[in-house]
Order: sequence, then structure tokens, then C-alpha cells
Amino acid sequence: DVSDNSISGEIPTSLGECTSLSELSLYQNKLWGDVPAELGNLVGITQMNLIDNGIEGEVPEGLCSLGAEIQVDCSVTCAEDCCTNYDC
Repeated sequence: DVSDNSISGEIPTSLGECTSLSELSLYQNKLWGDVPAELGNLVGITQMNLIDNGIEGEVPEGLCSLGAEIQVDCSVTCAEDCCTNYDC
């Protein structure tokens, strides 16, 4: 959990290499840009919180197909039934 740590920049694509990661909370930082497609490699992920950042774009299909609970802001587009909680 690295929530509320003033982390800034884009979400690193290298996070996709952490395949045994089960939860990722990047809530309330200063992240921006798109959700990297590489996060679709997180086969063990069950929960991901990206709320309260400057993230935009779409949640990649590969990430949606993992069945994790993904939380994002309204500025992020999700396929139907992909994101379980928009913070709108």
C-alpha cells in the first residue's frame, strides 16, 4: 500500500513484472497518464485502487480479464463489469 505518499508521474510499466502481487493501492497520489497494459500481467491481483490521481484513458482489457476489483475515478473508462467502483 503506497496510498497518500505524493508519488508523482506515470504508473511504471515495470509494475507488470510483479506477478505475485495480490493488492495494489495507489490511492491519493499524484499519478497521471494511462493505465499501462503491462498491469494485465498481474495474474495474482485481486484488488487495485487507482482513485484520486490524474489517471486517464481506459483500463486495459488484459487487466479487466483478471477479475480483480478495480477502483478508478470517472476520468478512466472501463469495459462493462470491469471496474467495480467508480468514484463519481
